[in-house]
Amino acid sequence: MKKEFKIVIAAILAIWIFLIGMEVGVYKEKRAYSEKDTTVSAPVVTTEPAAQTTEPSTQVAEPSTKATEPSTVATEPSLPAANTGVSEDNPLDPSEDTTQKTTAGATDDPSSLSKEQVLEQVVKYVTQVKGEQNMTANKKEDIKVELTDLSVAAAKSIVQGIIDGLAGSEEVTYTFSGGQGTDPDGKAVTPNDVIPPTGKAFSLTDAGVASGKAEKVGDNTVYTVVLVPESTTLESPEPVHNAAAIGYLNLGGLDLPSSVQLTKADMQYPGSTVTVTVDANDKVIALKNELPMTGVGEAKVIGMSGNAAFGGALNEEWTFTY
Repeated sequence: MKKEFKIVIAAILAIWIFLIGMEVGVYKEKRAYSEKDTTVSAPVVTTEPAAQTTEPSTQVAEPSTKATEPSTVATEPSLPAANTGVSEDNPLDPSEDTTQKTTAGATDDPSSLSKEQVLEQVVKYVTQVKGEQNMTANKKEDIKVELTDLSVAAAKSIVQGIIDGLAGSEEVTYTFSGGQGTDPDGKAVTPNDVIPPTGKAFSLTDAGVASGKAEKVGDNTVYTVVLVPESTTLESPEPVHNAAAIGYLNLGGLDLPSSVQLTKADMQYPGSTVTVTVDANDKVIALKNELPMTGVGEAKVIGMSGNAAFGGALNEEWTFTY
C-alpha cells in the first residue's frame, strides 16, 4: 500500500471511527476498503528548472611590489591564479566573465557553498540517482501519526491503536537492471517511479529552500536542504515545494464512501529536509527525506459531525549500491 494512502486512511479513521460509533466494525470495513487499488495521484506540478546561481570569484592576484633581479636560470612560465583567469602578466579585465561553476569535486571545503549552490547539487544528484540504470536501492520507511485531539476523548486510545496498526515501519529493496525492477507486488517499476518525488522529476527551486549546507564526512560529501514552511487546505491541498521535492498528503483526495463528507483538512508542513550523500566516485550512496506535518480535519457522516487533530512525520532513508 502506498505510504501516502496509509497516512490518509489513518487521519480519516480518527474522525470516521468516532462518527460511525462502532469502532471495530468500521475499522474492519475500512481496512478491507484500503486494500483496493485506490492510490491517490498527486496533481502535476509545473515548476521552472532550479536556477544555477554561482558566486563570482573574489580571488584577485596581488601585483608584485618586489623588484626582481635579472635571472640567469631558465624558469618555468608562471601559471595564472586558479579559477580567476588572472596572472601577473594578465591583470583582471572587469569586462571578462570570471564566474566559476562549483561542482562536487571542485572544492575541498564544501561548507563554503551558498544555499543556491547546495540546492544545485541536490537537484543534480537526486536527478542522477532517479535515472540510474543498474543498482540496488534499499528503502527504510517510518510513518508516525499521533492523535492530538478527538471529538470524544474517551475514544482517543482506541483510535490511536488503530492508527498505529496502519502506520509503523517498512523496509523494501529494489534491484534495477537496465533501469527496470519490480515492487513488492511484482509490478514493474523504474527508479524514478519509487524514489521521491515518485513518478516525476525533482524540481525544487530556490524559492522553496529556507537553508542549505554541505560538509565533508570522510571521503563523502553530504548536501542538505531545509524547505520553507507550507500550509494547505481542503480546497488547495498541494504544498508546491514539498510536492516538488518529496511528496505530500491530500486528505481530500481519498475516494470515501458517499456517506462520508470531509468538510475540513488543514495541513501544516513546518520544514521538510532532503539530505543527499555522494561518495568519492561522484555516486549517490544515500538519500534521506524527512517530512514532518500536523493536520486538523472535520467530517460529517450520516448527519453527524466530528473532528480530529494529529501530528506526525514520514521519514525515508534510501541507500544505493552499484
